[in-house]
Amino acid sequence: ASRGNLLVPLRGRLATSFEQPRDETVARFMGGVNFVDGIKRGRHIETALGRLEVLTHCPNGPVRLTIRPEAMRMVNEPGMNTVQARITKQSYLGTHKRCCCNVNGLELQFNAETSSRHAVNEEVFLQLPTERLWTLETR
Repeated sequence: ASRGNLLVPLRGRLATSFEQPRDETVARFMGGVNFVDGIKRGRHIETALGRLEVLTHCPNGPVRLTIRPEAMRMVNEPGMNTVQARITKQSYLGTHKRCCCNVNGLELQFNAETSSRHAVNEEVFLQLPTERLWTLETR
């Protein structure tokens, strides 16, 4: 696939490239906006967001994580792979709201239902499901 003069090779099925991109170029091409650096040790990655459990089998060491905005969920209380976030901006998009939030100085974007009554500057808990976190090849 191409975007302007940027050629982006897509391996395998389109759904795989969408959900499990192999690198940041493909992730951004497919609409990815959340990228977090960390250090992988076993099944966990230490990040500025906190310690996150992952299912991917990349080697230990520096990694970059991505998670799509629609993959994160607001939850009522902390748990595994849950971060506390402050909503900084919301945009109504018809079928959902796109929310920007700050977590320990990092900006993330997530989707919320249009019925969500959370306000800008409100603190919420976001779950980053283990099966939806993906590690990217770093160069």
